[in-house]
Amino acid sequence: MEPYAAANVFESPFNICDDAEEDKFHSGRYAGASVVENQFFRLEIQRITGELTLTDRRTGEKLLEKACIEGLEEKRGEYIYRMDLTGRKFPAVINSVRFVENNAVYCVVEICGNVYDEAFTQKITLYADEPVVDIRNEIDWKGPRFVRIEQAFHFASDEKGKIQYGIPFGKNEYPFTMYQPDGILNDELNKDDPTWQMRLVQ
Repeated sequence: MEPYAAANVFESPFNICDDAEEDKFHSGRYAGASVVENQFFRLEIQRITGELTLTDRRTGEKLLEKACIEGLEEKRGEYIYRMDLTGRKFPAVINSVRFVENNAVYCVVEICGNVYDEAFTQKITLYADEPVVDIRNEIDWKGPRFVRIEQAFHFASDEKGKIQYGIPFGKNEYPFTMYQPDGILNDELNKDDPTWQMRLVQ
């Protein structure tokens, strides 16, 4: 896997293997995974499914495996607090996986596709000097659709994972971010909570 540089203007801190490039030489091959590495992580993206595998390069530990966007079909219901599911899951259909940004600071991979007939664009950013991976999902919602579109994080280890939901004024954990039928808003944090944060705007 060779460093991926834009017009040789700089020496890229990322190692990139664009699996789509292999199609030019072997048109009948099976599609594989595109890969990007920095000093912290190895990110693999399956071109057919869009599934993500993230490995910590410093420890060799696989952090995420088959993380993906998927649709969970709903039975309609009361959209404030009761949204039961039918049990059917709909995987994403991927149209493209592309490296759209690569410079001395960050690298961005763009995944375009659709799930439950709703188009989405996912952008994954790795940074040269930070052990951070940003995932940004945009849905072109045409609706109405009785589906819950989720970003699923499948942890590779048996250790119980923990996901926190960031809001402008603090953070909380699902399912306490959901409104309750008794009117209690569990995602409103007390300002004395050590995780409480304030955002000042003007």
